[in-house]
Amino acid sequence: GQRGEGVGSHWWKQLTAADFQTCQLSDPAASPAGTYARPSDW
Repeated sequence: GQRGEGVGSHWWKQLTAADFQTCQLSDPAASPAGTYARPSDW
């Protein structure tokens, strides 16, 4: 797409693999509700 396309001409950014990798939760991830781990088959 182009920057001016879309509803209301909203901004956009093309995400890279690094964008996704830097936003991953640690394993395990702790929260107020407890600790969560990735399933073993991931």
